[in-house]
Amino acid sequence: MIEKIKNYFIKIATLDSLGNWFFGGIISALLAIPFLYILQFLYSKFPYIFHSIWLGVVLLCLISIYLALKEFKSSIVLHKFIGVMIAFYCVPLTLKIICSGIVLFYLWDFLIPMIIFKSYDSDELGRIKQMFYLIIPSIAAGFIVNIFLQFVLWIAH
Repeated sequence: MIEKIKNYFIKIATLDSLGNWFFGGIISALLAIPFLYILQFLYSKFPYIFHSIWLGVVLLCLISIYLALKEFKSSIVLHKFIGVMIAFYCVPLTLKIICSGIVLFYLWDFLIPMIIFKSYDSDELGRIKQMFYLIIPSIAAGFIVNIFLQFVLWIAH
């Protein structure tokens, strides 16, 4: 029973076999956009449900990544999904904002590991530290992009 649950979480973290694809991370990030549209619709009707579902999805993703980290580290793509969810949290979605947000997210997601983890080798780190090594760049990129988009929208209004 526990093994079935673990396999279920591994399939979530790798988005079944999407993590083995060359563009799996990009597809994972783009999968967050339709999900965010659904959540945005919920926000207009039921704001408390929006926050609860958003938090629940992020926690489910983190648990899935933790359980899949030991054996499937190279095929985990769910951290990109989390980063994009954070990047567009409470941001009105338009085509220009989505395109600029995705480009900024990947720019920061590329730069942050070089800045923060330049002297660490991920093989020497423990399991929890490897999880942070994998997730921190995407989460930090998501927060940076969210703050930038909120600032731009604040100036525009």
